[in-house]
Amino acid sequence: MKTQEKEKIFDFQLILILSFIFIIFVFWGCASGDKGHYIRSVDEISENRVPYDFPDELTADKLPEITGDEYEKLGDALLRKGNLHLAYMQYERSLQLKPDNIRVEYKKGVTLLFGKKN
Repeated sequence: MKTQEKEKIFDFQLILILSFIFIIFVFWGCASGDKGHYIRSVDEISENRVPYDFPDELTADKLPEITGDEYEKLGDALLRKGNLHLAYMQYERSLQLKPDNIRVEYKKGVTLLFGKKN
């Protein structure tokens, strides 16, 4: 009786090992696509690359200035993400451009409260 149980266990282990090896080969075959073609195409692209010239209106000298409201919106987005320090800095920049904006003063205070600062 024990020999039959040992044979069943051995058969089960053999089937398990063979199925594991089969699964490895299947996934290995799926992962080993033709990567050489991709590498060659990237090399060809980099050799034939044409430098892109940006239009004059996109150069740093001609970019539009950020307004106080845009700094406030940026601060709001940073505050929603939990980045209190950067949100506070954006609110400060907004107040430099629009010092009479009470709403931004309030939001600056909110960042201080959330950051547990006095």
